[in-house]
Order: sequence, then structure tokens, then C-alpha cells
Amino acid sequence: MLALVLALAAIIALLVTSLQADPLDSGLATKTIFTNEGHNHYEDLRLEGNSIIVIDLVSDEVLFDRLPDAQLPIASITKLMTALAASDLLPAEAKIDITQEALATEGSSGLSLGERWNLDALIDHMLVGSSNDGAAAIALATNAPDLSLVDRMNRYAEELGMHQTYFLNETGLDTGKSMAGAYASARDVATLLDTTLKTKPNILMATVAGSITRSAVNSHSLSVNNTNESAGRMVGLLGSKTGYTDLAGGNLAVVFDVGINHPVAVVVLGATVAGRERDVEQLIVATQRRYELLSPAFDVGSLQEQSF
Repeated sequence: MLALVLALAAIIALLVTSLQADPLDSGLATKTIFTNEGHNHYEDLRLEGNSIIVIDLVSDEVLFDRLPDAQLPIASITKLMTALAASDLLPAEAKIDITQEALATEGSSGLSLGERWNLDALIDHMLVGSSNDGAAAIALATNAPDLSLVDRMNRYAEELGMHQTYFLNETGLDTGKSMAGAYASARDVATLLDTTLKTKPNILMATVAGSITRSAVNSHSLSVNNTNESAGRMVGLLGSKTGYTDLAGGNLAVVFDVGINHPVAVVVLGATVAGRERDVEQLIVATQRRYELLSPAFDVGSLQEQSF
């Protein structure tokens, strides 16, 4: 009988101890532990960009930066705001005419006079191929007598607290030898990526592919390669946009997942075309190491292609 009492007492003591333990340490709950948080994975990187930010969009923690609030030309990264503002004004199926005025914009992306495009398809073409005439067509379709699309873009930037941002046109093309078409900081561009991802994620979907094919309503299909040459092989990529002009140099902004619903934005401004991609790739790898991701940063053997 004494032995039975002692055995029961031992079992009760064991149960009490387990109930007092941290539930996160039990098999009933899990938590993510980042043992590498104390290590600076960015300290040995050789980066070319003049203004850089890497920011966790869940915690708002800045993981790395270099002059993140410097106001610099952003070139075609402008088109992210063009898409965001236009999609607030028109439904996805709104018809956009390709006019002679739009085609007169610098740079040809394969659009033809008289074509009609659904807004969502033209936005995909504009962002992936960095189409200036596509951006011009969208602006012409959304301009109002009292308020242009560019005016709305500037208002939107102000509402989002993008204090270093100012748009002079919808393309980001330089307006002259000393004046860019749009200015922003790396931090502001990260805010733009964050807002787009949270409010209009469909805008970014096509930008993860190495190439896309879209069709005009009344004409042929048109294929374009992504101006972000690394896009098709970035694992976890959620969106990207390049930019380049004489004044801006090479710019690249991306947002990617370091876990389920855990996006991180990387923005590089003021590099070269090759340098912007080298910088972003290094920063993504460093960030993945910081979060102890086991998957590789880049899948060189897999090029994504979307066609619809």
C-alpha cells in the first residue's frame, strides 16, 4: 500500500511540473528561433548602390541600410505608383487605347497603334517589360481635366508618408539632362512596395516571372522578358521592379518572403544595371542567412514563365 501511495505522489508531482513549464517549450506549441540574429550578415558585403534599405515588412525592422532617406532619381520604379494609382481609378477590365500620343513616348515595347488592352494586362506588360508607351497610354486614359494621373500619384505618395517622393511624369524618364522624371528615397520605395503588396498584390504577380505573354483585346499576343533578369530564379519572390536612366543609374526594388506571410523589401538605388542585381542578390542571401532559411536564395535551374 505504501508503495502505491508513493507512486501516485510521483505521478502527481510530474504532472504539476509539466503544467508549470512554458507551453512554448512543450510539444503543444511551436516557435521560430533565429539564433543568428546577433550576427551581422551584411557587414562583409561589397555593395555598389548609393542608397539601400532592407526592411522586414512584418516587424518594420530595418535589417540593413545605407543612406536610406537620400532623395534620388528612381527611373522606372515610378511605374509601380503608376499602376497603383491607375488601378484605384479604373477596374481591371477597363479598356485602354494605344494612341499615337502614347507611342510617341521614348522607347518601344511592341505596342501597336489602335490596339485596345485591358488595364490589368497592360499593367503587367508595363511593369515586366518596363514599357514607357504602356505607362503613357494608361496615364492618357486616366487623366481628368482637373487632375492628371501624375497629380494623383503625388497625392498618393503624400498620403503614404513618402516624404522624399515626387513625380514629374508617369514613366520615370528623365525630363532633361539635369532633371529626372521622379525622385524618391529607398525607404519611400519600400513603403510603396509594402502598400502595393497589402492593397493590390495582383499588381505584383506578373513581376516575379522571367517573361510573360499578354494579349490585346483586338490584336495579337505580346511577349516580353522581365527587365529584372534575376526574377525568374529568385526563390520566394513576391514582386520586383527595375529602373534605369542616365541620371538615375541602375535601380532595383524587390519584395520576397523569408517565411509564410513574412515579406522583406530590398531596395537599391544609384547602382549600375549589373550592379543593382548583384547588390540585391547579395542582400537577399544575407537576409535569408539571418533568418536561417534552409532553401537556396536563387534557383538557377528554374525559369518561371507565365502566359495567359
